[in-house]
Amino acid sequence: MFLLLTRILLWLAVIGGIGYLVAQIVPKPYVNYVGYSLAALLLVLTFFEPTSGATIAAWQVFSIPFKPFGLLTILLLNALRGNLGSPEGRKQLTTVISLMLICSLSYFPRVFCQAIVERDAYELQRAAINDPPGVPEAIVLLGWQTTEPNQLDGRIDQLSKNGDLVVHTANLFLQGQAPRVIISAGPRFDYVGSGKPPIEAYAISRLLQRLGVPESAIIIDNQGMDVRSSARNVAKLMDSFGLPKDIVLVSTAISAYRAMQAFYEFDMVVTPRPGAYRTNQPVQGVFPFPNSRELLPTIEGMEFTTELTDEFLSSIYYFLRGWLSPADLSMNQLRRAEHRVAPAIATVPTTADAV
Repeated sequence: MFLLLTRILLWLAVIGGIGYLVAQIVPKPYVNYVGYSLAALLLVLTFFEPTSGATIAAWQVFSIPFKPFGLLTILLLNALRGNLGSPEGRKQLTTVISLMLICSLSYFPRVFCQAIVERDAYELQRAAINDPPGVPEAIVLLGWQTTEPNQLDGRIDQLSKNGDLVVHTANLFLQGQAPRVIISAGPRFDYVGSGKPPIEAYAISRLLQRLGVPESAIIIDNQGMDVRSSARNVAKLMDSFGLPKDIVLVSTAISAYRAMQAFYEFDMVVTPRPGAYRTNQPVQGVFPFPNSRELLPTIEGMEFTTELTDEFLSSIYYFLRGWLSPADLSMNQLRRAEHRVAPAIATVPTTADAV
């Protein structure tokens, strides 16, 4: 009941926030029409097509005012509408500059990420390693945005800032953590050009093969675009090949909690092995002291703050949809304890096979 009431209050807050922003931007004669239309569109997309590209795009647009750059832009435009020479105008401009400096410092997102976000990922991984359920059936790599095309030759595959997830997956396979790898990555988000965007999973497959993973051990999901759709597609794949849903999940440390929850919702036994940590392993009880670079505003600091904000907003969205509940992860530990079985023998398709 508490979770239900919390979700209702959050939905009311989201709808109220959208209404307030519409009232500030849209001329008054059209406020009600535009506001109700946007709210209805968001609710319809959210509940009936939660993992479609249109829903993801709509959520990205509606969440812009809650991200650092979007919030700063709105505040700056609001300040420019008035008289900057007045006390009120100078106060608004000072607020914008102060927020911009805070969001551009690497120190604050680093402390938050180290003490809370990645601490959770570290604890989840440690608990899973200390209580292994047997040999999982597959290593699932959430591979979107782990590679990028070479600037000089787009046919050459290269790793992005989250590319160590690919190397991490290859290492886990070579260590015998599971007999196969499932890559979930759909069309490239950043593709610019004519024709259909290339499927990122195929680029990841080529890289894994160079790192020692045989092609016969790779299964591809070429439609995964986010955590939820990847979990759904991987569940379908494992059902189609008659594999027990026991996996090692490779994701970024920042999204590990949400990713583990999403796969749990599709009746999977999950052993989390996150990678792409943005900070060093957190040390409990030690307050991290800032270095000189972390106290200077940088583009990297703004990107780090935005990345954490994106994950926070995505977690809110998953919570509102009923896909995220802290109690469910403890149930996953019980499910793991009951699932101590040897891996099943199944025919594994090549990279040409996909969802």
